[in-house]
Amino acid sequence: MIGYIFVTDSPYYGRSDASGHWSQHDLPVGNYRITAWHPRMQEAGGNPLQQSLAVADGAAANSVFKLTKPLRPSSEHGGDQRWVDY
Repeated sequence: MIGYIFVTDSPYYGRSDASGHWSQHDLPVGNYRITAWHPRMQEAGGNPLQQSLAVADGAAANSVFKLTKPLRPSSEHGGDQRWVDY
């Protein structure tokens, strides 16, 4: 079993859906730092990706992250292996 905990002090956070999209509604006007992280990400030495986002009054704001490297292979093993093979 493996688990990940991502700690943040922001009230605005979430997990993307299967297609990689996430949205937050009703953000107050202001400037934000958006962070994207995945445990198998290889970008920038494994560090989270970050972008700045300015939210104006009554306007929609979008941020797009594009990975330049594929995710590292999963460490999950198939169900056909015996415990001693790990």
